[in-house]
Amino acid sequence: MFDYSIRTKSKIVNFLLSHRKLRTHIPKGTKKGNQFEENEQELAETLLVAPYDFTNDIHEYLAETGFNLISVESSSMPGLPTGSTYFLLIRSPEENVPEWLDIKHVYQHLGLKEKEAKATIRIWFFFIWTNILVQLYTSKSRPITNVSGYGASNFSKEILVSQIKKTIDEVRQKNPSKINQILIAEEGLDVHRRVTKALDYLISIGYLELETEGDNKYYCQSLLMALELKENYSTGLGYRFAENSEVMTNLEEQFNEEESTDLEVE
Repeated sequence: MFDYSIRTKSKIVNFLLSHRKLRTHIPKGTKKGNQFEENEQELAETLLVAPYDFTNDIHEYLAETGFNLISVESSSMPGLPTGSTYFLLIRSPEENVPEWLDIKHVYQHLGLKEKEAKATIRIWFFFIWTNILVQLYTSKSRPITNVSGYGASNFSKEILVSQIKKTIDEVRQKNPSKINQILIAEEGLDVHRRVTKALDYLISIGYLELETEGDNKYYCQSLLMALELKENYSTGLGYRFAENSEVMTNLEEQFNEEESTDLEVE
């Protein structure tokens, strides 16, 4: 018998808010622990067969926190374990952005210096984020609406850093705009440090997952990220990019729009 008590309801909500996913089955080859938390399967199976009143309360509460709860069946999505159901939290663009997805959270976790200009942090995260999208979509000729391709979308940190440095070298040949000057100013290992911080942040919000093959580590797009970009591409993470724009043109347009609010130093 399944437990439909208030306590169980709270456990399900807290788990979803912590991990943004709840799975009935663990993928083959995935180690337990951080990848598949204790009681996850039990909670997922409870939610799967729960009566309407129970699930409706959960949907309404999560909606108030800025999320829509959706379910995905293995029969409709490649890469999921056979017979499994995944419950995922997708940010609702009509609601307030949860605090841990707000731009203030980015400022707190991605800066390299104690009092770094917010514009510098925002520019670098825009730049890294757009280059990640190049790895996941543009380089594979994959439209943003393609969710099923998430399982084959991965990259290594080394490839991403190399791509970013190559783009910065191209920037050096252009006229020195404010953004170009900020990107060119990075020295030594700063690019690697910024990329590491950005990747760690995207893992923490469930957008990327880290997989290891021998001595090689790969950052894989999560189903959550693929679905959320499809639904909220224009507002995802609060950063708006034109899908077919060049990286630097895209970045310039975004910075010019918001420069007046981002130049102060915290």
